[in-house]
Amino acid sequence: MRHPILPILISLGIFLIGHGLQLSLLPLFARDIGWTDFAIALTGASYFLGFVVGCIVVPRQLARSGHIRVFLCAGGTAAATLLILEFSPYLWAWLLLRFITGCCLACMYTVVESWINEFGSNTHRGRLISVYIITTLVGIGIGQQMLGLMELLPLFRIGAIVMLLALLPMGLSLVEQPMMLETESPSLTMVSTLPIIASTGMVLGGIVTGSIWTLAPLVAQNSGLTPVEIGFMMNAVVVGGALAQLPLGWLSDKFNRATTMNVIAIFTVILCGIALTRPQEGMALIMLMFFLGGTSLSIYGICVSEANDKSELNRIQIATILLLLNSAGSIIGPIATGLVAIHSDKALFIVTLSSMIFLSMIITLAGRRTPKDIAAKQPENDFYGAKPG
Repeated sequence: MRHPILPILISLGIFLIGHGLQLSLLPLFARDIGWTDFAIALTGASYFLGFVVGCIVVPRQLARSGHIRVFLCAGGTAAATLLILEFSPYLWAWLLLRFITGCCLACMYTVVESWINEFGSNTHRGRLISVYIITTLVGIGIGQQMLGLMELLPLFRIGAIVMLLALLPMGLSLVEQPMMLETESPSLTMVSTLPIIASTGMVLGGIVTGSIWTLAPLVAQNSGLTPVEIGFMMNAVVVGGALAQLPLGWLSDKFNRATTMNVIAIFTVILCGIALTRPQEGMALIMLMFFLGGTSLSIYGICVSEANDKSELNRIQIATILLLLNSAGSIIGPIATGLVAIHSDKALFIVTLSSMIFLSMIITLAGRRTPKDIAAKQPENDFYGAKPG
C-alpha cells in the first residue's frame, strides 16, 4: 500500500525545483538590472515577511478549505507571481510579489508538515522529518543547478511551468487528507509554551538560512564565479544540508537534541572563522558552503523534533508557530547582512558567526537552568501534527 505522505512529498519536491531555481535567479537578475545589494536584501526580507503572514492566516484557511485545496491554490499563485516578476523590474512590484510568494510557501510548508506529523511519533520523528527535509533540499538543489543552462529571462517561465506541473500528483491523489481541525492562529502565548531551545533555534537558524538564500549568490558572484559555478555552489549548500539530515536526525533521536544542536552551532562558528580569516575563492568557497549548508540547514529539523516532543499544541499550531519563528529570523537575516555588507564583503559570515555564538550560549544557559531533561509532554490522545531556504 502506498504511503499516504508520498503524493504530497512528490508534489513538494517537484515544486521546489522551480522554487530553488528562483532562489538564485532573482538576486542575479536584480543585480543585472542595477539594484544594490541592500535593495536585493529587502526583496528577500519581503518574501519572509509574507511567510510570517502566511503562517498566521493558514490555520483558519486549513480548517475552512482543507489541506489539499490550500496546497494547490498556494502553489498556483506562487507560479503566477514568478511569471509576473519577469515583466515587473520595479522594486515596489518585487516587494509586493515576493511578499505574496512568501505567503504561498508558508501555506504549502504548513500543509506538508502538519500532514507528515499525522504519522510521526517521538521514537522516529527526527528521521521522518529528515526524509522530508531531504526531499525539499533535493528539489531546491536540482533547481539551483538549472541556473546556468540558458539566459536568465527564459528561466522565469521554466520555473513557473515546473511549479504548475508539480501540483498534479497532489491534485490527482486519492489519499485521505488529515482532519480539518478548528484551531487558533499562533500567538505569543503559544510561542511561550515551546522549549526555549526550539524557539530560539528557529529564529537564529532563520537568520542564517535567510541570509544564505538571499545573498549567497551575490557572495559567489563577488568572488568571480560564473552563473554555472554559482549554481554548483548553491547546490553544494543543498547537498551538504541533505547529507547531514539523516545522521543528525538519528543522533538527535538517540541522544540529547540540545547537545546535538550545540555541536552544530560550534562547528558553524569554526567554519565562519575560517571564512573570515582566509580568502575563499573557487572550489574553496564551494566546499565551505557545502559544510555550512550541512550545519545551518540541519537546525530546523532538530528544532521541530524538540518542539513536537515537548509541546501539547496540535499539529497545525506547532507547524505554523515554528514556521513563523523561522520566518521572523529570515526577515532579520537578509536585512542585517545587507547592512553589514555596506562595510564588509564578509557580511554573510559575520552574521552567521554572531547568530551561532548566541545560539550556543542560549543552549548552554538553558542546560544549566534545567540540569535534568524535561520529560516529554504527551497529550492525552494521539499526537497529530509535525519540516531548508
